[in-house]
Amino acid sequence: MQEKHPPKPSDMPSLTAHDYQDMLMNAPVGVFSSTPEGNFLYVNVAMAEIFGFASPQEMMALVENVAKDLYADSKDRKEVLRLLEENKAVRNHECRFVRKNNTTFWASYSVRAVRNEKDGKLYYQGFLSDITKRILEKEALLRTQFAMDRAPDNILWINSDGHIVYANDSSCNCLGYSRDELLAMKIFDIDPDFSPNQWEQHKEKRRRVGTMAFESRHVTKDGRIFPVEIRSNHFEYNGYELSLTFDRDITERKRTEQALRESETRFRQLFKMAPTPMAHISKNGRVLDVNDAFLDTIGYSTNDAPTLEQAWQLSFQDSDQKEIMSTKWQNELERARAENDDQMEAMECPVRCKDGNERRMIISTRLIEDSIILSFFDITAHHQAEAERKRLQEQLHQSQKLEAVGVLAGGVAHDFNNMLGTIMGYAELAINDTDPADPIRGKIESILDAARRSAGLTRQLLAFARKQTIEPVAFDLNTAVEAIMEMIRRLIGEHIELAWLPGDKPCTICMDPVQLDQILVNLCANARDAIADIGRITIETNAVSFDADYCQSHAEFLPGDYVLLAVSDNGCGMDNETLSHIFEPFFTTKGLGMGTGMGLSTVYGIVRQNQGFINVYSEPEKGTTFRIYLPENAADSAEAKPQRTETIRKSRGETILIVEDEPMLLDLGMMMLQRLGYSVIAAATPHEAIRAARENTGEIQLFITDVVMPEMTGRDLAKRLQEIRPDMECLFMSGYTANVIAHQGVLDKGINFIQKPFSLNDLAEKIREILN
Repeated sequence: MQEKHPPKPSDMPSLTAHDYQDMLMNAPVGVFSSTPEGNFLYVNVAMAEIFGFASPQEMMALVENVAKDLYADSKDRKEVLRLLEENKAVRNHECRFVRKNNTTFWASYSVRAVRNEKDGKLYYQGFLSDITKRILEKEALLRTQFAMDRAPDNILWINSDGHIVYANDSSCNCLGYSRDELLAMKIFDIDPDFSPNQWEQHKEKRRRVGTMAFESRHVTKDGRIFPVEIRSNHFEYNGYELSLTFDRDITERKRTEQALRESETRFRQLFKMAPTPMAHISKNGRVLDVNDAFLDTIGYSTNDAPTLEQAWQLSFQDSDQKEIMSTKWQNELERARAENDDQMEAMECPVRCKDGNERRMIISTRLIEDSIILSFFDITAHHQAEAERKRLQEQLHQSQKLEAVGVLAGGVAHDFNNMLGTIMGYAELAINDTDPADPIRGKIESILDAARRSAGLTRQLLAFARKQTIEPVAFDLNTAVEAIMEMIRRLIGEHIELAWLPGDKPCTICMDPVQLDQILVNLCANARDAIADIGRITIETNAVSFDADYCQSHAEFLPGDYVLLAVSDNGCGMDNETLSHIFEPFFTTKGLGMGTGMGLSTVYGIVRQNQGFINVYSEPEKGTTFRIYLPENAADSAEAKPQRTETIRKSRGETILIVEDEPMLLDLGMMMLQRLGYSVIAAATPHEAIRAARENTGEIQLFITDVVMPEMTGRDLAKRLQEIRPDMECLFMSGYTANVIAHQGVLDKGINFIQKPFSLNDLAEKIREILN
């Protein structure tokens, strides 16, 4: 047969210019030429299609300067022009372009600068390919690799020969190899449990089941061998067989499991030796023996219950419960035998003992050859403790609800005080500007009276929320009790008689009057609840003294002079057991939702806080008496408060700087101070106040500031201002002080404070008290 030879170049037909032009027009990649300014001179079919045009003619006709406008980012075009100017050619440049329908795509193109031999003009020739799919696939691959590199488990890709073709960061860190080192290794190099032959067997099995989970071992670069849990998946990719494995270091888990097994062994040995009730049962259910602890705790002997069925009958009084428990135990026994498991699931149930008492038990069962060991663990005390814990948890929830209500009440009272201050202030100013004979004066006085009553209500809210400033003062107990009697009458109701028996001697004490209100309200509310229908509550005071002999027989008492405050009722009374718990937090004898159990705890805390003592006397069906003893405060040692006068004490020519972030209160404060004759400098913010203190050339004797403001607290502002003017006094005002100028509600020593809302006379007295 004659041998064929490839044609020689001289034998091949020559291609014409038309043929070349046709090849370019129908080339599978985009072909184009353009001027340096961006005008296309030529585009082929593929170029037009890539950009979404129906034909090259449409692309040439509809788009002016298309080479410039079709860049998605003008920076790419500038970069290409720069490269062309430097190198005269750009190869395989990748960037984004915009199609006719305004969608973007990725393209790779090569372009070079060519000069026309005829006219010497410069133009660009190039090829362009749509690489959007490749870019997206690359981004997807990068995202996948990014996720795998940051996965907490070790991830390996292994080919059919056992070569590692991918390892994530976790694998490198865990095994101690670099990625390049791992990619040069086989799975046998890091897994001592795999040989080439075992890998082939493993591969065949993986092909059948797809996903496998098993445990093995890995060895690190420094030779340390550790256990791993492996999940292996078999798949094919581009004609290659690959295994994707997720390996997790289970060293700690194995240690934990080993420790648990050892602990269980020790526990079982100790459990057998411990004085725990146990019964030995034969395979057919006959009771072979019981130990002494069983006899002592449960009480039944083998004569009382010779079979397991009789033991169930004796242990459960309720026949339905007996049927449920015996059936459950029998089902678990059958399962254990079928699975060759010597340990059955423990059961918790009530067991009736021979003495009639019911105990909560955990019954553990263990199969030993042809017999069964039953162990009874008494958890009666645990159940009782759990019930107590639930009860305390419910009390805690109630306390948290009260705390939340207190926070809400404090916030409302704070804002309400600001509004009441505005009402009271303008009402006072209006009264001063109104003729006494004017009928409207009485209406304004009614407004002022209502505002004052509301301020009293707000004070009670703040006391409940524990945001009232505690400022102990010396006062007469009889006068204070007399002042609160009307409120107590409304509290207890018309069906209960209220008797007030003040002592003949002066009863001066030193404490916060709000705390006294809390004591009386709590004690009278408790007394009211103890009276079922019609009854009597008696409040009395007196002066008493305790000597050393009396205090020796009363552990909490100390010798000295005291003032007695007693509250008695003729209600239901209390027995000794109840009396022993009444001051414990959350203890209450009232029904669910009827009491918090904190009232008497609060009374006890207030009394002890003021170095006092409290005694309770009560008998069922006869009534209760609370006797509170507070240290007497001698009149000459009490801190005398300036006496209020009917005449408002006005200015002596001083200048006052007032700082208040509430516009209405700032305007009102200015008007009140000006009415008192003071020169006033007003500031709406702390920074305005600082600027005013620096720029004002005259003396400023006093500045008045709110406690809580934007920018800084009143305490911080006071420090800043007194650095500028050391001789200037300070007066704080607030609805409540939190802990900015007070700790645990008690004002810091030397702090001048006025509680919002305040009257014009209150303000005048406080200012003169400070400036004098």
